[in-house]
Amino acid sequence: MECRLYCDNEKVDDKVKSEITDKLIPLGVSILESYSGFDEVEQARNINSWKPVVLEIIQAFSELDEEDFIKCCPVSYDLIIQLFDKAVINDLRIAVKDFLERVGDVYITDDKPTKK
Repeated sequence: MECRLYCDNEKVDDKVKSEITDKLIPLGVSILESYSGFDEVEQARNINSWKPVVLEIIQAFSELDEEDFIKCCPVSYDLIIQLFDKAVINDLRIAVKDFLERVGDVYITDDKPTKK
């Protein structure tokens, strides 16, 4: 719910967005930490139950404004990479790909030499 509110620039200002990210990022990180700690054999039911939540968190992180995304990356990047240690459904793989593309857009410049 707060993720959708965050993205609605007509209803929220920067102060409200800051309040949302102050809650969203730690909560999302906590959920990703718990999810990555699940044992695939012993806790398959938990993994399946939490996949939609994890998907929503990654999508929300990917949609953050650049300043907030930069705050989010140091605490979420490794946890998102750890998702590849589990069987990853297609929707989750796409969300992770979008997140990693955003990381590339923000942290990697296009100042690479071009081949002639």
